[in-house]
Amino acid sequence: MASVRPIPGKPGHFVDASGRVTVLTEARETDRYDTVQAATGLISAGTALKFFRDLNDKNEIDANIPEAGKLVTGSERLILERIGVGIQAAAANIIASGADVKRIITAGLLEVKLNKHVIAEGPLEMFPSGYGISGQTTENASSVLNNGVPSAAAIKPLIEQQIVTTDHTVNAAVTFQARTWLTTSTMPTLDAQNVIRLYMHGVLEAAATNN
Repeated sequence: MASVRPIPGKPGHFVDASGRVTVLTEARETDRYDTVQAATGLISAGTALKFFRDLNDKNEIDANIPEAGKLVTGSERLILERIGVGIQAAAANIIASGADVKRIITAGLLEVKLNKHVIAEGPLEMFPSGYGISGQTTENASSVLNNGVPSAAAIKPLIEQQIVTTDHTVNAAVTFQARTWLTTSTMPTLDAQNVIRLYMHGVLEAAATNN
């Protein structure tokens, strides 16, 4: 039997001496995500909330990446199709206010890099996740708001899909910049702590063999 060797960066792909490629992979649609906290009170100009960096004390509800800065393991690759940001409706018993959701979405600037290359950048309103709560509520002083329509079918995909392997380090942050040109240029002040989640959505391919 001709010897085969794995193809770097393509989990489950093998090539033999003749150049014939054999594919032994499993694929599923999924999200790799991380969650950060925006604290109560005034957001200082230049504040950056960084994703995929600090995994301390986070469980699967908060982050599902294998290690800091990496979206996949050595036996996987992610075909990244879209990027979205959602503000969680509650943090434990702290219910996100409609005012805070508006403040964060209109003041936050998202930048996502793979290694040193920017693959997405812009105000948070450009990056709805397609997830979140929808409907009506009779709670006093309560709002049902999120970033965009809660429908994945309504989300615009990336123009160019990105292939993410362990060779890539992901750097992502929401930054709050001063807007001194506005007549009222004060930075936003949050009524309570808010939880922000960044979703990296695509097709995850994993080797269907341990060889």
